[in-house]
Amino acid sequence: PKRSASVRVDDTSVNSRFEDFIDALASDESLEQQAKADVLKVMTQIENLPGIADPTDMGNLRKEYLVQRLAGFVTASITVGVASKGLDIDTIETTIWVLRGFRTMIETAWGLTIETRDEFGGAEEDKKAQPIQVLLNDWGVTALCLDLISAGIPDSLKIESIKLLVALLYREGGHAKVQSTIHEHLVGCESSLLFLEVRSMLRGLIEWHRDKTKTGKNLPETVIIIQCLQLMCEGHHREMQDILRTQELAFVSGPSEEEELTRFEGAVKNTHVVNLLDDMVDLLNLVSKLSTRIANKVALLIAGLILEVLQGPCELNQAYFCSKTNLLEVLNRMMRARTKNDEREADKKELKITTVKIFRALLEGRPSSDELFEKIAGVVHLDVLMSHVELPVLKALAEVEDLGIGDDLAASDEPPPATRKRISSTQVAPEPGNVLAEDEDSDDDVEEMQESLQQQILVILRMFCDFDPRLKADKTMIRINDLIYNEVQSIEVVWNGRLQRCYFHIPS
Repeated sequence: PKRSASVRVDDTSVNSRFEDFIDALASDESLEQQAKADVLKVMTQIENLPGIADPTDMGNLRKEYLVQRLAGFVTASITVGVASKGLDIDTIETTIWVLRGFRTMIETAWGLTIETRDEFGGAEEDKKAQPIQVLLNDWGVTALCLDLISAGIPDSLKIESIKLLVALLYREGGHAKVQSTIHEHLVGCESSLLFLEVRSMLRGLIEWHRDKTKTGKNLPETVIIIQCLQLMCEGHHREMQDILRTQELAFVSGPSEEEELTRFEGAVKNTHVVNLLDDMVDLLNLVSKLSTRIANKVALLIAGLILEVLQGPCELNQAYFCSKTNLLEVLNRMMRARTKNDEREADKKELKITTVKIFRALLEGRPSSDELFEKIAGVVHLDVLMSHVELPVLKALAEVEDLGIGDDLAASDEPPPATRKRISSTQVAPEPGNVLAEDEDSDDDVEEMQESLQQQILVILRMFCDFDPRLKADKTMIRINDLIYNEVQSIEVVWNGRLQRCYFHIPS
């Protein structure tokens, strides 16, 4: 028989065409929608299965046991080493699919995604998702997600685990049941690998921002860890606030720093103790110096996390931030920062609002005679705070000037004031016929943020004036005294066994 001629194949060409094929599949929206529909169909069937409390004549299969088996199957495939974990390669894609499916169940109940839940969700969405969150939490899914956040686990699987944790934790005021499960799991087993991996993610974000080649690019997916940590502490969850600072004793701090610390039963001492508060401050210190919109976004996230680990208050975190980090210095600099480059004025003001809230959270629950209160009062740059307060008369003059009252409009090429759009000093005026991009500042956004910022500043200035009445004699303070004492009031309450004064802005 005649031998066939051999055919040479160009490996480079085949690989290139295969990559094109994969890219085409990845960008096929109809295929993506079909895949999501298939996942939702399977998860809906699981959700519709009878529960363990339902009558036995509905069959032997129960959704709680099925969820438990799915989570247990993955957990059994995890191997734990000294510095990392491993997962059977054959189970990685299946695990990603399962975790994504569980998240889809929660998002479908909301009618929202984890990206839109914070802005558009509320109590009604909480009510719809609660049964699914409790089901997954109680039958091993929360613990599984925590076990998968470790060195050695593929990045895609770690990110999917964090996203599912975010979905499980979302609830107005904090999801106490899920938070308690997280804390119990972290103190009940060797959790060093998780905390080391979280630190690695935060430090990775620092390195990403230091790399000048990343400017203008999308943030790495690991940024979601900041939101996850914040939700873990939401609602002033003291145990989670404390464990982010130290895992050495697994304790709940009492109402005073001197109170004896109480160990949790069954707590396991970790090999490594990781203080994430240091990494939070390091990240905030860096991104708050970078005058870009994307850095400002991360600064808002990490500042929100720092605020959450303080409020309640958590006295030991207050003391650590003030005595062991340069947080106060960073906050002072952030209040002086001006809007530059592509930053939005409204975002910059929102960051300053959070900054003032952090100052207040550091003082929360502490009497004016407290040593920490005195330290903060002596470090905060009051002149910078006062510079952000707009006096009514000056604001009115600025509005008159902005409207051009008294100008000879007939001699001007500008349209009448009523049709003119204000452009902040950091924006570039649009070319004729063009408009500013939709994501640029609007007058209403900036004005709303300025009003909120001023309210926060007036409250903390009133606190400092009552702490040191001599401040009232300051020349700048004299000009805003009426605002401070007309718009801010206080009440005395008994808190933690001692009489304390609480300050608040009077609603308009």
